Amino acid sequence: MIMYGNPVLREGPWGVEISEYPESMYPNHCSGFAILYPHDTIFALYSEAQKTKYFWIDDVHVTGTLAKKHCITHIGIEELILSSDEVVEIVDYSFTNNTRPFLFGRMNLDVHQIRVLWDFVSKYTPKKSILDYLNY
Repeated sequence: MIMYGNPVLREGPWGVEISEYPESMYPNHCSGFAILYPHDTIFALYSEAQKTKYFWIDDVHVTGTLAKKHCITHIGIEELILSSDEVVEIVDYSFTNNTRPFLFGRMNLDVHQIRVLWDFVSKYTPKKSILDYLNY
């Protein structure tokens, strides 16, 4: 998920000292449990990280600060994550009429759910391409 215009928190568990991050707003960045990059983007981010002061909030650091220095565009992939209801339909009710492709289930799936989803994607051919669901 792309985060736009988040203020820098100065207090609490995500509190950041001005000496750590002097700006009042974070750059646009990605938040989430999965990020996909082409190999040339990974190399650019890695190279930039070697020259940039470390910042402990990794989502902001890698997908925000470092990405901004290379004008890397973010594309949200929320549409490619199964909802909790869709996981239940596929896993518990053997629902095989899913009409859209997906890349990810939900976080914290148990072993049974993972195996059923793997079996499902091994046999399932979506009607549209994953690219049809990305807004870029």
